[in-house]
Amino acid sequence: MALRARHVDQRDAEGGLPPAAKPLPPAAKPLPPAAPAAALARQCGPVEDARVPLPYRQLEVWQRAHQIAQDVMALAERPALRRRPELRSQLLRAAWSVPANIAEGRGRRTRRDFASFVGVARGSLFELDYWLLVCHECNAFEPGEYPDLSERVERLSAKLAALIESLRSE
Repeated sequence: MALRARHVDQRDAEGGLPPAAKPLPPAAKPLPPAAPAAALARQCGPVEDARVPLPYRQLEVWQRAHQIAQDVMALAERPALRRRPELRSQLLRAAWSVPANIAEGRGRRTRRDFASFVGVARGSLFELDYWLLVCHECNAFEPGEYPDLSERVERLSAKLAALIESLRSE
């Protein structure tokens, strides 16, 4: 027991590595004293109002992708898909991935990064189109639903392609 107590005493206050096992900090300049909050606010500018929607929500492609994802969520609740949990899971993941990647890309700092995420969203949309085809073949749709949803997916794909081209050309 004494050995164990001595071992614990050699650890730092946070319970981490013993002092000899910790890496030495790199030589660096000391940090300047912390600036008062008011000075930081003047340097950084006003904070966005929390009630203002984030910029991705104003994008037409995100709105369309979000609506398609909501419609797919409703479709996934049907008994035909509840009996096929693997298909249901893949369908939902692909549907959620499209608006999520558009949103994440819009939050990036460069147009190139945004274009890359929109490209990933378009790839997920292609995957979603495939899973919708599988659902159609499994008779998970009501008559007329598949052609409507498939057409909306195709239109969104064209808009995403145009957005990618626009982001890369400037």
